[in-house]
Amino acid sequence: MFPTGCFEEEHSVGKPLVKMVESPSAVPERGIYGFVQFLGAEFAFILYCVWAFVPEEWLHSIGLTYWPQKYWVLAAPIYFLVGLVVCLVVLFGVNMNNTAPLDSVDNITDVFAQSQKAETCEKGGVPRLKDVFISDVNESVVSPEQDMAVPLPMLLAAYDAIIDSDEDMSSCFDDFEDDSLFNLFHLSRPCLMFIADSVRARIGNIRSKYPQFSVDELVMVTLNYYAHGISSTSLLTKLGLTHTQCPAIISLVSETLSGMTDKFVSFPETPEAKATVASTIERLCGIPEVLGIVAVPHFRVRVSPYDKDDYRAFFGPPGYTAVACQIICDSDGNVLCVDQCGVGSLSELDLWESSAKGRQIEAGEYGPYWFIAGKGHRQSKHVLTCLASPSSESEVRFNEAHAKILGLMWTTLSCLTTRFKVLQQLGFAKENCLDPKANIIRACCVLHNIAKKFSVPPLLSGFEPVYPEKPHSGLTEVNNEALTARQELIQRVFSA
Repeated sequence: MFPTGCFEEEHSVGKPLVKMVESPSAVPERGIYGFVQFLGAEFAFILYCVWAFVPEEWLHSIGLTYWPQKYWVLAAPIYFLVGLVVCLVVLFGVNMNNTAPLDSVDNITDVFAQSQKAETCEKGGVPRLKDVFISDVNESVVSPEQDMAVPLPMLLAAYDAIIDSDEDMSSCFDDFEDDSLFNLFHLSRPCLMFIADSVRARIGNIRSKYPQFSVDELVMVTLNYYAHGISSTSLLTKLGLTHTQCPAIISLVSETLSGMTDKFVSFPETPEAKATVASTIERLCGIPEVLGIVAVPHFRVRVSPYDKDDYRAFFGPPGYTAVACQIICDSDGNVLCVDQCGVGSLSELDLWESSAKGRQIEAGEYGPYWFIAGKGHRQSKHVLTCLASPSSESEVRFNEAHAKILGLMWTTLSCLTTRFKVLQQLGFAKENCLDPKANIIRACCVLHNIAKKFSVPPLLSGFEPVYPEKPHSGLTEVNNEALTARQELIQRVFSA
C-alpha cells in the first residue's frame, strides 16, 4: 500500500514500532496534513475577510462581539512585511559584521582546518552555506578548466572594489603613481593587478627559474617591453635587472599570456550571444547575420638580407619583411580569434584555408552567419566580401556598408599596435622559429581584451599599420551558390 522505503519497522520487547523515514515520495499522511493545512488557511482567510469588511453592528447583532479593533486589519500585515524587510537587513548586517577582514588572522588556514568537502553535496544540489577563501575563488575563476564567460564580470567588479578599498594589498605596482603606471605600461592599476594575478595563477616554473624576483616584477618587465618595444632602463634599474636578462623573462611571460587565449579570446558560443553580436553589427552597418570581421595584418620583423630564403619568405605585399597573422574581431573591438601566424609572403587566402578556425567556419560549425573579409579572401558560404565592380545603387550601398564594418577592424588593430608598440617591430625572426613572435601577438591580443574589460582608455593613434589586402588570384574557383547568396542579401537588404 505504501511506497517502499517510506517506513521501517523496529521491534523492541516484542512490540513493533513504525518509524517514518525521510523521503520525498508522496504518502497518505502528507496528503492529509496538506489538506488540513489548506482547509485551515481557507477558514482563516474567510474569518479575516469577515472581520475586515462586515460592519461591527452586524457582527454584534448575531452575538459576535469579541473582535480586535479594525485598526489591526491593515496594521498587522504592514507590521509583518516591514518586520520581514528589517529582519533581512539585520541578518545581512550581522553576517557582514561577523565576516573577518582580509588581513585578519582568522583567515589563516592549513591542511588540518575543517572545511566543507565537495562530496558532502550531491551532484547538482545546492551546497551548504559557508565562507569561501579568496584563494579558492581565484583558482575557480582563472582555472583553465572553467568557462570564463560567467565569472569574469564578477571578478572585474571585485578587483575594482578591492583596489578602491583601504585594505593593505602590497604590490610592486604600489611604488608608482597611476599616471606613471599608465606611461610605463599603457594600462591602469586594476588591470595590471588582474594580469599579474592571472599570470601568477598559471605560471608553474617561475620560482625555480627566477627565485629572486616576484611575479609582479617579471610581469612589469614584459608589459613595459610590450608597451614601448624596448625595456625601460629606469625600470630595470629599479627592479635590479639587466637588459641581458629580459629576453628570457619576456619569453616566459609571453608564453604564459599566450596560453590565456582560451579564456580571454573566444567566440560567442551560445545562440543568444551570437544573436547579440549579429544584431549589434546589423545596427551599425545594416548587414544582417554577421558574426565577426576577418583581417590579416602584417607585423614587421627583421630578417638578415644575407639569408636569401628567409628574406624571400618574410618579404610580403606591404614591401617589407613581416609576419602575417589572422585575426577576427567583433564590432566592439574585442578580439575573437588569433588563429594562424605565418611568414609575410603568405596570402590572406592561404592563411584562411590552412587555419583551423577557417575550416570550422567554412564547415558551418558557427551557424548560418557571415564573416566580413577583405579583397584578399574569396567569397564563400560564410565569408562575405565586397563586389569588385558594383553595377547598381544597391551594390554600391552594400560596398559602403561592407567598408564601414571592415574599417572597425583596422581601427581595432590600430588601437592594438598603438598600445603595444612591440607589434610595430617584433625583432629578428626565422622561418622555422615563429612561435616566440606568435606568442607575443597572442599575448597582446589577450591584454587588449582585458584592457577593454577594465575600460582602459585607448592611446592616441600615432601609427597606422599597413594592411595590403592584396586581391586573391582569379585562378581560385568561386562557388556560384556563395555568389548567389551574396546577391540575394544585397537585393533583400540594400535594394530599397
